Amino acid sequence: MRRALIAVAAVLLCFGLCFAEEGSSKSSGKASGKSVSASSSKPDSAPGKSGVVTSIDSEAGTLSINRDSDGKPFTFECAAELVKGIKAGDKVNVWYDRSGEKRIATYVEKIGKSDTAEKPAADKKKKKEVK
Repeated sequence: MRRALIAVAAVLLCFGLCFAEEGSSKSSGKASGKSVSASSSKPDSAPGKSGVVTSIDSEAGTLSINRDSDGKPFTFECAAELVKGIKAGDKVNVWYDRSGEKRIATYVEKIGKSDTAEKPAADKKKKKEVK
């Protein structure tokens, strides 16, 4: 009986240490008063969503995009360090985790400007050539 209790205690201790080590290995930011995981290196997996940034709210800790494929809006909890240098109109890939109904961005990659932002400049060049 004593050996079984010691074995159970040892397993629980190891299990607890594994979770503590996993939590401390990630850097974290703040969004809406909650801890948000952030990664400084690009994940190996494919991004969860790609789209055009519609807004970044640093006080609320959110990033909103419209998905490329259909324009559907998505909002992510997002640490400020993930969106440095990114602004509305930029095209991004977003990797994220889910927590219930919430999407929590873990990595954001800027991949260019919105197609709609680039078209007006191209249209002006065409008009000048026609004249």
